[in-house]
Amino acid sequence: MSWRLALAALALLGVAGCYRPTPPAPLGETVAMSVVGNQGQQPRTQVYVMTEMNRMMSERLGWRTSHTGTARLELAIKEERYQAQASDVRDIPVSWSVRIRIEAMLTTRQGTRLGAGEGTGNVTAVSNEPEALQAAAVAAAKDLEGWLENAAREIGSPVEPAVSK
Repeated sequence: MSWRLALAALALLGVAGCYRPTPPAPLGETVAMSVVGNQGQQPRTQVYVMTEMNRMMSERLGWRTSHTGTARLELAIKEERYQAQASDVRDIPVSWSVRIRIEAMLTTRQGTRLGAGEGTGNVTAVSNEPEALQAAAVAAAKDLEGWLENAAREIGSPVEPAVSK
């Protein structure tokens, strides 16, 4: 009987880790996002970063995004670095990691906050480089998610619902 209780407790702990203890802080403004600097090597890096940041803000934080937003999120892709992870017997790299580092500035009617995030993806062939860049962009967006949530709390913006009535 006690092993069942222990199993149930472990299951609850696993489920609890999937949810936030409190809902994300509302921003109170629609966000206009732009890339103000791109030191990346691949043109698609900017597209992946913008797509994943937009997805994270709308789906995870519940914020509205629009090119006409009153709040501004300016992103600067400061680094896109490839580094060999493994080599074959001839010392030729066979897998790499790609790291994206982003600096961000959130400007709202209530104030401005600066932050940074980064993400890494793994490349094993030229054919999966786009997936690795996208994985790095997803990880960077997740890294910036906590910063954005804290920035909204610190700024203390008024509530604006994510869905119109």
